[in-house]
Amino acid sequence: MCNIDTKQIHQIDQFLRSWFVDHPEFISNSFYVGGDSYSGKIVPGVVQQISLGNEKGLAPLINIQGYVLGNPAVRTNLEPNHRVSFAHRMGLISDELHESLERNCGGKFFNVDPSNAKCSNGLLAYHRCISEIYIEQILLPNCKKRTQGVSRNDSSSLPPPSCFTYRYFLSAFWANDENVRRALGVKKGFGKWSRCNTQNIPYTYDIHNAIPYHVNNSLKYLQILGTVVIMI
Repeated sequence: MCNIDTKQIHQIDQFLRSWFVDHPEFISNSFYVGGDSYSGKIVPGVVQQISLGNEKGLAPLINIQGYVLGNPAVRTNLEPNHRVSFAHRMGLISDELHESLERNCGGKFFNVDPSNAKCSNGLLAYHRCISEIYIEQILLPNCKKRTQGVSRNDSSSLPPPSCFTYRYFLSAFWANDENVRRALGVKKGFGKWSRCNTQNIPYTYDIHNAIPYHVNNSLKYLQILGTVVIMI
């Protein structure tokens, strides 16, 4: 089971080399790895592992050229700490609130000391300011209704079709449809598919900082493209 970040990296590398053994007609093609969101921590490691394997002469050699990431996670303790300043630059919070947070929180805006009442109260005000905004795309409204574990007949709990997360609701019905599962070759006995099912799958997040992977890959002159949506 791929239950550790770093274990995933090695298993993906092994899978790719096995796949190219079975499909040698593609071995000369330029190869790029892509991913988004949390895989922003995995993909750079996979690319580094492929490069190291090539340098060791592991067969088959993979013609790795680079990777592309969409809205990637990079560093666990870095990103949340910049959301307040980003919200300020986007005009979502006032100058006064931003200055108060900087002064009272000392630049640390998560896992704050609960005894620091001024910082805690300021963060409450900050969260009230952004409560109606979808944090993954600040130009969209926040849809608070559930998108998983709901019945198609329970319209009271469904997000409206105009909501960005409505597609997540639809994806669960698509992925769990028997015709779809049969077409995808899903073996009988597997449970229902659930998007981002992190609560029910044992997993260890052991990559807290992907920056060293990016540095190592850039030193090998690999092509790196990253895109970020407007999020807080």
